[in-house]
Amino acid sequence: MNKKIIYISDYFLEDGSGGAELSDDVFIEFLEKNEFLVKKVRSSNFIFKPNTESIYFISNFAALSSRNKRLLSEGNRHYFIIERDQKYVRSRNTAEYENFIAPKSEVVNKEFYKNAEKVFCLTSKQMEVMNEHLGLDNIESLGCTQFSESQLSVLSRNLDNKKNEKYAIVKGKRWDKAVALCEREGMEYDILEKQEYSKFIKNLSEYKGIVFFSHAFESCCRLLIEARILNLSIITDNRNGCTYEGWFKNNKGRDLLEAVRQKTLETMTIMSENISHSKDNNKKEDFKVSAVLLVWKRTESTQTLVNQVSKIKNVDEIILWNNNPDFQYTRDMFEFSNITIVNSHVNKITFGRYLGAFLAKNNKIFVQDDDWNIIDFEKLYNRKKEALSDIVSVCPRTHMEDIPRNKFVGWGSIFNKSCLNVFEDYLKEFGEDQILYREADLLFTNCNSYEKMLTKPSTLVKDDNRSLSLESNHFQYHYEMLKRVKDIYNV
Repeated sequence: MNKKIIYISDYFLEDGSGGAELSDDVFIEFLEKNEFLVKKVRSSNFIFKPNTESIYFISNFAALSSRNKRLLSEGNRHYFIIERDQKYVRSRNTAEYENFIAPKSEVVNKEFYKNAEKVFCLTSKQMEVMNEHLGLDNIESLGCTQFSESQLSVLSRNLDNKKNEKYAIVKGKRWDKAVALCEREGMEYDILEKQEYSKFIKNLSEYKGIVFFSHAFESCCRLLIEARILNLSIITDNRNGCTYEGWFKNNKGRDLLEAVRQKTLETMTIMSENISHSKDNNKKEDFKVSAVLLVWKRTESTQTLVNQVSKIKNVDEIILWNNNPDFQYTRDMFEFSNITIVNSHVNKITFGRYLGAFLAKNNKIFVQDDDWNIIDFEKLYNRKKEALSDIVSVCPRTHMEDIPRNKFVGWGSIFNKSCLNVFEDYLKEFGEDQILYREADLLFTNCNSYEKMLTKPSTLVKDDNRSLSLESNHFQYHYEMLKRVKDIYNV
């Protein structure tokens, strides 16, 4: 069966011919020739969908939203990153700093890189600088960028062209430094404008040399590779990853062209083989769970609930969040030793369960309301081991076909702790307020990927009329939160 790949990048070749777009196009064509099914998606248009069997391959992602990066990086996502510049620092340019090392405060996207199956760099120098900032063990240097056969053919036709006595300067952000050097040293030069590829290569091939100073750290500068294949002498600085590579330093002209052809094939083979084996070693390992139990005035059910949770094999921590300021729980009320009790002086309603989850030591959180017996933990646990969704929940048949925005966690749910990040934007905008207290579940489930399974709930409390959903103003809170979710998260 052909593997499906969603290839994400800010732009593709049809949008413009930058170096990243040229290289991506070469690799996409290689994948398709090798029977991969590739769907191209611009970063700005990407919308994460749970439960897909596709593998994600991510090139430039400056326009990928924080939410989509988080959803991709959580759970059993299968994604690879090819890092073509330096999106691990805010400026995307470590050339601004001494020895290419930015302050720790400038490092970004670390979790996104960390959770990728593999991060491919173009050159060993690029990988070295990246590791100085991230210190990860899933980064691999490919050793070169990717050239198409048509580009190599253009270079081949022009590498023996007669040379003039001038240096070429390609217009760019630091071309003035190249001009200053030539004028200071009495070197004749011309400034080249960007042209269609074959015309530009023919024009460049007629020069004695090139003077090039990049404004940024160049991972693997195509221009310098092309110039060296064309037998130009090169005057540059230490900002170019390709100049550290043996195949670049030890070859020139046709020998370099053949080395680049070989390196292009090697790099694409490495990446495609990693994609092919992506899911082969994906073991569904057991994990420890922190149970967060939200209790209020149903004091009669709390002891039973804690006892039920304490007997679950994979739960090694209980956090009891008590929303009842009129009643205080103490540790000596319970036999389970690893229990944390929070007696809130304010009833924070549904938001209390998430405040409790923030305290959890484990990355997987189990939650359940205090009016139901725990009967589906094993079912939830086994599904969560396989699921791509952030939240796995159970609910009764009456709610299985509810409208899509109505998602429930109180009958029993397991979710990734990192899902709690969705509250950050709300808290920045509104702080803790009554709408958040009442409708935290609505925000949480609509801003994370969610799936549900059928249960037949068993109640701990008979004929309970204390539910907030029975209050007359319930839907007022509900619709206000829906409006805020749409405004803040565009969901």
